[in-house]
Amino acid sequence: MKNRSKLFGVMIAILLLLCGWWLWKSKEEPASENASKFSTANSASDKAVPPSLSPSSYPNGLRPIKNIVDPKVGEIEKVWAFQNAQNQDFYGQVIDQNGQPVVNAQVAGNMAWIQGVDVGEKTKTYTTETDSNGEFQLTGISGWNLGVVPHKAGYEFAIISSTLKLPHGGKTSPSSRAILTMWKLQGAQPIIMARIHAYIPCDGTPTLFDLATGKRVASGGSLTVRLSRDPVDIVRGKPFNWQLTLEIAGGGLQEIADLYPNEAPVDGYQQTITVNMPVGTTNWSPDLQKGYYFITGNRQEFGRINVDLTGDFQPPPTSFADIWFNSSGSRDLESDPAQAIKP
Repeated sequence: MKNRSKLFGVMIAILLLLCGWWLWKSKEEPASENASKFSTANSASDKAVPPSLSPSSYPNGLRPIKNIVDPKVGEIEKVWAFQNAQNQDFYGQVIDQNGQPVVNAQVAGNMAWIQGVDVGEKTKTYTTETDSNGEFQLTGISGWNLGVVPHKAGYEFAIISSTLKLPHGGKTSPSSRAILTMWKLQGAQPIIMARIHAYIPCDGTPTLFDLATGKRVASGGSLTVRLSRDPVDIVRGKPFNWQLTLEIAGGGLQEIADLYPNEAPVDGYQQTITVNMPVGTTNWSPDLQKGYYFITGNRQEFGRINVDLTGDFQPPPTSFADIWFNSSGSRDLESDPAQAIKP
């Protein structure tokens, strides 16, 4: 019994020694580990780095050695400098819709220079005036791009490519001038301005509209619209066959080709106009944006309609056209918002 007690006491002593050794090691190892982490993330060089530029913010934790300029930037800047130094002398003539010179029109030449990718263009406006022949010139100027806009009270100028006709090759000279066409206003009349905003069936069902109001009617409408899609229920993004027919019974339509659609033509109208767009057509599109003059069949009234059809809506489209309608019988389609009649 005594020997057993001695053996038990030795075992207790050994266990106490082992526990003491384990506690001593557990305190020593975390201290050395923490010291290693501190030397990696908080070295003297890193203490001087602002938080926003800490090593963790660099790709892969690596600090760049120096700022390296893309060698292509210098070449791009040379191209910009070359473009900004281009001679932009411009010789032009301003005429009206009847080919007559527009005298004493103010002409603004808006020059632009490239300043950089993320920097807006630098601009400056040069001005001059047309002479008795409607001619003008802007000379001794250089830059990247020049835009020319004439202005005169009683005239309209549309800033579209078709109102400017450049000589062959695009280079102007005193003997080869650019032609800018303005519209000499005849005097705006009260014009009915309406919009067709209605469901258009896609199965060829005829839909009737009143051109004076833009409203769909059950019968007696001045405009009949037929839209056919094949298939009727399409998969958006996949081409499909479609056809649009516009009809004015007793009257007609003709596509607008004028620079300024301010006066309806006397004749040349067709009672029905059809646009076909089968799959495989060159420049196939599900959309149609076209303008047409029209003449009604009842009282011989004139107007124009701008069709804006988005044909690939599913379900079928709802927005269709804007209308300018002169109910007085005049071919004058000049519009003044202050005089506009809205049904």
